Amino acid sequence: MLGLNEKLKDLVLHNKSINVGVVGLGQMGQALVSHLFSLKGFKVCAVADKDLTKIKAIAEIFPSFKDRFVLFINNKFYKYDDLDKENFENNIRNFGIGESKIINNSVNQKAQKTKNIQVNPKWQNINLSKLATQLEDIFKKEKNKKEEKKDSLILKPSKEFISSNLYSFNKNSNGSINGSINSINNFSSIRENLNSYLKLESFQIEKFNQLVLENKIIFTDSFYIFPFIDDIDVIVDATGYPDVGAEISLISLFGQKDVITLNVEMDITIGPILKKIALLNDQIYSLSAGDEPAVIKELYDYADCLGFKIIAAGKGKNNPLDPHANPTILKQYAKDKGSSPKMMTSFVDGTKSMVEMACLSNATGLVADCRGMHGPHANIKDILNIFKLKEHGGILNKEGVVDFVIGDLAPGVFLVYKTENKQVEKILNYLNLGNGPNFLIYKPYHLTSIETPLSIALAYFERQPWIVPKDNGLVSEVIAVAKKDLVSGEIIDGIGGYTIYGLLDSYENAKNLNCLPIGIAQGAVLKRNVKKDDIILFSDVEFPEKTVLQKLRKLQDDLIQEKKS
Repeated sequence: MLGLNEKLKDLVLHNKSINVGVVGLGQMGQALVSHLFSLKGFKVCAVADKDLTKIKAIAEIFPSFKDRFVLFINNKFYKYDDLDKENFENNIRNFGIGESKIINNSVNQKAQKTKNIQVNPKWQNINLSKLATQLEDIFKKEKNKKEEKKDSLILKPSKEFISSNLYSFNKNSNGSINGSINSINNFSSIRENLNSYLKLESFQIEKFNQLVLENKIIFTDSFYIFPFIDDIDVIVDATGYPDVGAEISLISLFGQKDVITLNVEMDITIGPILKKIALLNDQIYSLSAGDEPAVIKELYDYADCLGFKIIAAGKGKNNPLDPHANPTILKQYAKDKGSSPKMMTSFVDGTKSMVEMACLSNATGLVADCRGMHGPHANIKDILNIFKLKEHGGILNKEGVVDFVIGDLAPGVFLVYKTENKQVEKILNYLNLGNGPNFLIYKPYHLTSIETPLSIALAYFERQPWIVPKDNGLVSEVIAVAKKDLVSGEIIDGIGGYTIYGLLDSYENAKNLNCLPIGIAQGAVLKRNVKKDDIILFSDVEFPEKTVLQKLRKLQDDLIQEKKS
């Protein structure tokens, strides 16, 4: 973060900007877009959401921007003023982010009534077998680099050549260069693959780029056009839907765009494989600054760099905890808080805390002390007394854990640490940081998407992610648990719904028990009855659709997790 502001100022002095596309205009997405409009050094080129009214909310904050908005809906261009025309929304077909679809499967009639099932027909038939082979080659090259130190140069293809080719050149002893170009499956011509679905005309692609040059902002219901906008540097996923996030990340990375994601739900499912794919083309995949995992990671890096031993790290939960909460129960509560019932349900039923701490675990190696974590009621003054080993009067079975507290810390984060150096311990005591042996650092806030520009800037200037999973794959898993008695044939409606909540466990435990990861649970059809609060297993469900999310997860399990074990 140090020095980013000066670099942004220098960018402005040279009449340049970091060009951004944002997908998803929920609470976080709207705040991000409006914030980017206010910041020097950033330019929003395009925004995608299925709800046309979201653009009106932003226009109310920035009325002078109305003339800059150009709509691209259902493969046609419209002016902002067209939104106010009679029956405009009824005359176009919305498709895109988070759209409810009926699963084309004759499992039972309940499928016809289920709402908010995320199905992704655009990439449904994609074959990733060649990508798997390419990733295997990358792993081998990484291993060889450790065994043999050779000078190498990775060249990034130009934006005009949007492809997934990896250009790798090794210098021979005589100074000559041998080059090889490895094409990765059918993404090698991503424009053609996208156009097989979108059927864009060349004049439309030219118009996207011309509009951006004219300082227009494209609002669309399909994020699939983003790789065609050459000037976009970074694409931000602010959707929160794991399956949609998988598609956003995949087309962005293979379209030579860096990815910053607020979609923690997706990251805990396929973050490691996306990180590897990004490395193929010297792209950046990163979680956003400002969310709890990123803010805690900052505390972790600070303490770890100073040689302190991490006892516990976690967040304050600022909502009541009821694992059986659902959108109907929380409808008014969500309205009062300015959130959607689905999002609020994920907070109250505890799933969001599990997801966030799984993300932190995967980035640091810290683990849950027990399935679901302890989650004690504790104020800031109580944290040191609670998060210590049981033999010392605390609740922990081991040190080096993730957890959360319900109390006055919310919406902040904390980290408990200690030092083996007695002289350092004395200094910490002298500085009124505690009596030892454990000490506490905390931050009483996090700014969510308001901090996202920091991670965008770090990726752009330093080519570094803000926070990503460790190289050897997932450390923790959030497993799906029945929120009520479920019956055979019922469709799981996903995070923040009526059927499941999540509990944090280690990846190894979840794998050994064959637990269903919550990130891929949505849309799965139960093959047997499952009782309330029972863990749902892979053997309990079938998947009518093979989504990109599922295929990437399979690749990750085979290529990264299996190597880890």
